[in-house]
Amino acid sequence: MEAFQITQSRRSDNSEWPNWLNRAWQMDPSEGAVWPLEYPNSNGTDVLCVGTSNGVEVLSWDDWIIEENGELSVVKSIANQFTYSIITPSNLLGLQPLPLCPLA
Repeated sequence: MEAFQITQSRRSDNSEWPNWLNRAWQMDPSEGAVWPLEYPNSNGTDVLCVGTSNGVEVLSWDDWIIEENGELSVVKSIANQFTYSIITPSNLLGLQPLPLCPLA
């Protein structure tokens, strides 16, 4: 699984985009693709849409696009703040592993 956060600056400069996101960008709007909200008349500043297995999701700035086994999904930035923590060497000491949960 890979995740990539879409910020306003990353929207206008895709040099940091991972390969899987660049491939999705090159696709026509459909499941597994990423395209601008104002497609095909985008001026390059509009937010992005993601074609997921559950339909089309419109990103807000700072949301995350998740790629897992070729499928795309979206995690809203507010949910991500409450679900995930940044792991650094300083807070890794004493950290106990969490049990794995099956995917829904």
